[in-house]
Amino acid sequence: MFYVSGIRVARYDFSEAQSGKSICDAKIAHMRLKMRMYVSSGRNITSPFEMQAAIMDGTGVKACQCAVVEVDSTKQTMTSHRIKGINQMNNISFDGDDIIVWQAFNVGIGIKMQRSKLLKNEQLDTGLKVLSDFIGAKQIAGNITKKSKENATGDTAEHIEQSVFYCAELGCTMQFSSYQGLQDHIDLSRHSDEKMSTYDKIRHCWVATCQANLFSSREILRRTNQETEQHHSQENNIQYGWALKKEKKFVRFNCKVKEFLQKTYHDAEVSGRKANPSDVSQLMKSLHKDNGEGLFSPNEWLQPSQINSYFARLSIVPRDQSNKTDIIDEDLQCIVQAIEEEEIRNLVTA
Repeated sequence: MFYVSGIRVARYDFSEAQSGKSICDAKIAHMRLKMRMYVSSGRNITSPFEMQAAIMDGTGVKACQCAVVEVDSTKQTMTSHRIKGINQMNNISFDGDDIIVWQAFNVGIGIKMQRSKLLKNEQLDTGLKVLSDFIGAKQIAGNITKKSKENATGDTAEHIEQSVFYCAELGCTMQFSSYQGLQDHIDLSRHSDEKMSTYDKIRHCWVATCQANLFSSREILRRTNQETEQHHSQENNIQYGWALKKEKKFVRFNCKVKEFLQKTYHDAEVSGRKANPSDVSQLMKSLHKDNGEGLFSPNEWLQPSQINSYFARLSIVPRDQSNKTDIIDEDLQCIVQAIEEEEIRNLVTA
């Protein structure tokens, strides 16, 4: 890109996973909405040219343009790289022949890698063939207009607003259309303190509360400073990146647990009564052997969400092949992890 446009990319920062979206996602969502509206109006999108027409239809998408190009695959020179763990790299900086990567924005010094050791071949000119160049929106201005309101004498709303006089007394909300009326109000001192807005009342109550708790706040601040000084040496030992998300280790279900869940699910299918994951979870804790010991250890107990995910996986397998097909533990754990993360987000936002 530098050789074609003269623009050198110095740094690229991705939005952190599961922490909101960037402006590109917002623009893409707007484009998808434009295409759905285009199809709903009775037109079709069966080619890249029709997709371009749908995106640029009407006023188009603000600050975005699109073109139809064809990639010349014969000029592809870079086919692979040797970057391990690239999914964990959210911030990339290019410093000459070196590449510096971070997992979070400027947390630590980053990992420096040599460009020559990572890329076998550099990607040169891709030879894009422009089939339909960038085009502007068909409609530049919108249809929404604002009409100016006029009074009986022909004065606009702007002049009416300038002819309003407000009382300068703190808390008074009275306003007058003439200066003489304002003078009479000030002479009589009939201020409307009782019409104080709710926001002003909250501000006054907040000031009174802060003044009442001033001394107690100073005492709490003094104690906090003392505790901070005592633990200052321990805080210095905290390493960079202590708050970064860590990869969750997957724990495989043992054969005994899987056989019990499969038997419970198939018995429910035969009887026609669906097994309740909460009842199955309690049943795993209450089952005992002949000698009185628990059939499952506490480490083998499952939550209702885990059991529900396992049953959902079993329902996908055809009934005639459910006894012959093994459940993939990796897929099951991914489902369990997604449900647990959803429950945590619901608890946090509740």
